[in-house]
Amino acid sequence: MDSDDVDKPQLHMVWPPGLLVPPVALEVPAPYAIQMYRPGDEVAFLDLMAQSDFDPWDNQKLAYNMGKVIPDGWFFVVAGDATVGTGMCLHNYSGHNPFTGDVGWIFCQSFHRGRRL
Repeated sequence: MDSDDVDKPQLHMVWPPGLLVPPVALEVPAPYAIQMYRPGDEVAFLDLMAQSDFDPWDNQKLAYNMGKVIPDGWFFVVAGDATVGTGMCLHNYSGHNPFTGDVGWIFCQSFHRGRRL
């Protein structure tokens, strides 16, 4: 492989438009609920990330990732007033395909794991 091949994509996958399905309702068992991001949720998110095994989070790392979240793509699992889980859908442009993305930063507090969240 020469150096020109390094930047060439090796696989390009395109989902056929005819197979697109409408989004499904996000459901979790009681007493949990799914909540979309609201301004102010940053504090609860940083608290969750501090409990995770991920690299340390700070306001700068949060701001960088918030800039990549797709519209309506940041979710929280709540139980009453407590935020117990989270996940983000991120636009992750690679330079080769403008519609590249991933689901990331999925975390749930250990006490709430195994409950179909």
